[in-house]
Amino acid sequence: MSELPRRFRGDVPQYGRAPVLDRRQWAREEVREAEANLSWMQRGEMITVRARLVDLSLGGAGILIRTVPPRGALLRLALASDAAVRVDGRAVGMRPHPKPGWLFLHLQFQSECPRAFLERARDGIDDED
Repeated sequence: MSELPRRFRGDVPQYGRAPVLDRRQWAREEVREAEANLSWMQRGEMITVRARLVDLSLGGAGILIRTVPPRGALLRLALASDAAVRVDGRAVGMRPHPKPGWLFLHLQFQSECPRAFLERARDGIDDED
């Protein structure tokens, strides 16, 4: 039996009977608090764009964006409802999304996702208070 090619990922569309290789350490969870902002430094200026959080784990996130960040840039992901709830990481992959104008960005966090970010994104904001 041969070893699977490393290019296959569990979150990339697979064709036919192609093998699936998922290298994630933590399972991704769906989120309720999807509105987010993605920021990075470019030529001495902080650039911030709207983003949509699709899924999240302790080690990374899947997000939808319209603007491509510079290769290798340190990216800061913050929830739109609370900019203080944020996490830093780097893009490890990107692909077109079926929704016109959007790209799916795979973000790997520099350190484990803060619990406050994970809980707020997963549980959302309770407006019944």
